[in-house]
Amino acid sequence: MTTLTSNDGFVEHYDATKLRKSFVRSTSCINRIHHAREELLSGKPVLLVDDDGDEAAGHLVICAEQARVGAVSFLVRHSSGYLCVAMESERCRKLGLPPAWESDAPDRSRFDYRIAVDAATGIGTGISATDRARTAHVLADEATVPGDLTRPGHVIPVAAAPTGVLTADASVPEFVVELVRATGKNPVAMYGAMVGEGITSLPSRRELLDFAAQHSLVVLTHNDIRMAVAHRDGRSPEAAVLVEANDTVRIYQIDGVGLPTPCHVVAPAQLRRESEVVVEVRQVEGVAGLLTGLSTAFATASSTETVTVYVPSTSRLTQILAPTLVTRALDAVGCTASARRDNLSSHRAHLPAREPVAATN
Repeated sequence: MTTLTSNDGFVEHYDATKLRKSFVRSTSCINRIHHAREELLSGKPVLLVDDDGDEAAGHLVICAEQARVGAVSFLVRHSSGYLCVAMESERCRKLGLPPAWESDAPDRSRFDYRIAVDAATGIGTGISATDRARTAHVLADEATVPGDLTRPGHVIPVAAAPTGVLTADASVPEFVVELVRATGKNPVAMYGAMVGEGITSLPSRRELLDFAAQHSLVVLTHNDIRMAVAHRDGRSPEAAVLVEANDTVRIYQIDGVGLPTPCHVVAPAQLRRESEVVVEVRQVEGVAGLLTGLSTAFATASSTETVTVYVPSTSRLTQILAPTLVTRALDAVGCTASARRDNLSSHRAHLPAREPVAATN
């Protein structure tokens, strides 16, 4: 199966084989989340890896409410030692945690750091693993009020953006909060960044995986969390026919698929129920891109047996959610994915030439 690009961006075609393999990968993501959940509930750390960029970035994460002294000590020993506690921005407001710098100051970080704190009682200097575990518990406790914290301290609160993980700019605070939310505990997570063997670089992916194997840590990725959240939050699809032209073409709008805006599906109106079709997923840029794509598909759909799904251009997120998008589009039009490879080959023969980018099996 080939992933292509056009002027519209990401384009991918799905038959039954492709769809089945995609759901196997999705199931693996969900399984890793469940395994991580059990580790966090037992007070153990997990390793969260983001390897979408040029370098792999790893963070050791524990559930703040379940933080054990031994786990906090492990984070101090094997991370940068700069321990943060991420929580929802509304909780930062309730606890009276001010930003670490003024809003009009130069942007020093993409993270919303707050003034470092310590627990007001039950600690010594605040720097030890015992003291920082105590502070993590206080930050996670629903009964905590601003007076239960002192500042400056040795634990750095970070506000997670309310937009969550299903956005292109989601980062570590949002991901660790969603990960801990999966445990059923208060969504407050303590984490520390992994450092590499070199003094000036982040650890490589191989370093991170070797470290996890050495210490029997569960490893999961940002995309695993995205997939889990999309499945958790995706409500039953709501499909509505927006346009029908002379019983030849239908355009559907589908909500509830885990993306920030609805998806649009173009299908020949004459498709028989349960007929086998190839599904094409296309990314479009903004309203103008959507209208252009719909116009083109509207003019050609009646002569094909292809169902086309138009989605917002959120590259990586769309690729993660593509199997779910395809399944819901098929449900809307009442068809199934083609089980015959010759259907896909015939479909491609009629496509305009595009530059191949990557091949997926």
